[in-house]
Amino acid sequence: MPAEARRHRRYDVADVRGSLLLSLDARILNMSLTGMAIETGSVLKVGGDYWLRLSQDGDPLRFKTTVQWCRLVRNEKGPTGDSRAVYQAGLDFRDGLDENARQVLAFLEKHIVVEVDRRLTGRFNLAHAKTAAIAVRHDFEVRRLGLGGIMVETVWDPAPDSVVDLEVQTPKGVVRTRGRVRSVLPAIGDHNGPPVFAVGLEFVGLAPEDQRSLTALVETLLE
Repeated sequence: MPAEARRHRRYDVADVRGSLLLSLDARILNMSLTGMAIETGSVLKVGGDYWLRLSQDGDPLRFKTTVQWCRLVRNEKGPTGDSRAVYQAGLDFRDGLDENARQVLAFLEKHIVVEVDRRLTGRFNLAHAKTAAIAVRHDFEVRRLGLGGIMVETVWDPAPDSVVDLEVQTPKGVVRTRGRVRSVLPAIGDHNGPPVFAVGLEFVGLAPEDQRSLTALVETLLE
């Protein structure tokens, strides 16, 4: 966004970090005690870590998963008549379990049989279709910050105009809000490892308490 079009001034920032989270809707195809297969409208990175959120009797259930495989299965028409891709992916959430849960799971895999030679850790189809939300988290370092938006450096290059969830660490606590991607450019400077991008985001729906936290952070930059 051009500087002259901004309503709020942005300030250079150092040693402020946070995370970008992109949430995707998914449909659960089948699941087991160690993983599940889902269908979603976006390709998932094989080997990438994602956070899966399920609803259980109205209470959210959230845990870490790793993508084992992902493939394009078909193209279909969306609500507006445009063509969109549909992917299926296999998720493994054993690494997201704590040590006690892993020990219980290992015991079940070794000893429990629920039918003739059918183990409890086999795949099961759900009685009713279930939906889930899957999110990928990418850490960032803040380079410029204002009350209207933020410029961060991260290894992720989100699609322009997409809306992502934001978490920014401030002295007053974590600010959680949403941001619309306005620009994605290669980051300037020396960076080791994978490519780093400078991502500009405009805040969307900033809550009053989060705005106060950002204001306090900006004020510390002016001292």
